[in-house]
Amino acid sequence: MDNRVSPRENMKEIYFECIKYAQEFDNHGKNLLFIGRPGLGKTFLCNSIAKSLLDAGKSVIYQSSPDLIDLVRKFKFDFDNEEAGDEALKDVYECDLLIIDDLGTELNTQFSGLVIYNMLNKRLTDNKKMIISTNLDVDEIMKAYSERISSRIFGNFDMFEFYGEDIRLKMHDII
Repeated sequence: MDNRVSPRENMKEIYFECIKYAQEFDNHGKNLLFIGRPGLGKTFLCNSIAKSLLDAGKSVIYQSSPDLIDLVRKFKFDFDNEEAGDEALKDVYECDLLIIDDLGTELNTQFSGLVIYNMLNKRLTDNKKMIISTNLDVDEIMKAYSERISSRIFGNFDMFEFYGEDIRLKMHDII
């Protein structure tokens, strides 16, 4: 038997945790992992936290996983503009909060795995906060990523599971 709270109650609990996360940002070292199927509010909450922190003067970088990999690829291999690339990547590594949206939608290559590992490892080592959202479940993350990556995610992030009906589809009377 499923002992989970209703999707509405679950979302309410996650919402209040997100408010607390943003309000107490300077007083904790938490990283957040949002897991759930599409259309359940993960990206909306990431955007809300980002706006709250930006309004408070914090530096926030928000990138989808594929865009983050492309950014690193672009600057790592742009030998004509190395200084600009170093500065852009420095911002990604040093911002107050890095939000990686849609982890698992990037092309799964050795390079992308290395970028994700390096990003996680450097930011965790430097005590820099992150939020990751993904449509993958725990088992899918374990299968898609190396043990070095999944261990860092599950060992250093507070996980919040989103479930229920797709809000986008429900708003358009599709479900």
